[in-house]
Amino acid sequence: MPNPFAPGLSSPTNQNMSALRGYQADAWRGGLSGDQFAGLQSIYGPGSSVMDIWRGEKDIQNDPQAQVYRNDWLDYVRTFVPIENELIASYRNLGDRREAQGLAVQDVNRGFDQAQAAFKDRLGRYGLAMTPAQQAEQQRRSDFTRGLAEVEGINRTSRRMDDRDMELMTSGVRAPSFTAGG
Repeated sequence: MPNPFAPGLSSPTNQNMSALRGYQADAWRGGLSGDQFAGLQSIYGPGSSVMDIWRGEKDIQNDPQAQVYRNDWLDYVRTFVPIENELIASYRNLGDRREAQGLAVQDVNRGFDQAQAAFKDRLGRYGLAMTPAQQAEQQRRSDFTRGLAEVEGINRTSRRMDDRDMELMTSGVRAPSFTAGG
């Protein structure tokens, strides 16, 4: 019986196809008949084409390889699409940018508050106290330096967010690298 899926195959391949036709359909072939299974195998043989395996919509739904591809696609959708959607939503997201800038300002203020408390503790250990004029001058300098540090924190955060967005659009977000002295 000639192979209806690949009529131009050479003799050794036709012998292999005849051997395949003799097998009974079992679970791993998805219930395909010998001719249908031979057609699936013939895509790698000489003179075969992609059309050799086309059997119509109804048969494609039962095709074991199609089921494997469908399962792979569903795994991809379950695993990676939520991550992709999160990355897409985070690109140029002003809410994320403002939140990061707010955290930078909080960090700066926390650092200045801790430094001011440590300075007062140091003076208190020696029984010293600043005069009102000294306190006013120290507060003025501290406020000026704090303002500069807040602006620097906001600017650095904005630049880092811009770099992150660029990485996201060009090559994906990389893990941060830590270097000594950096």
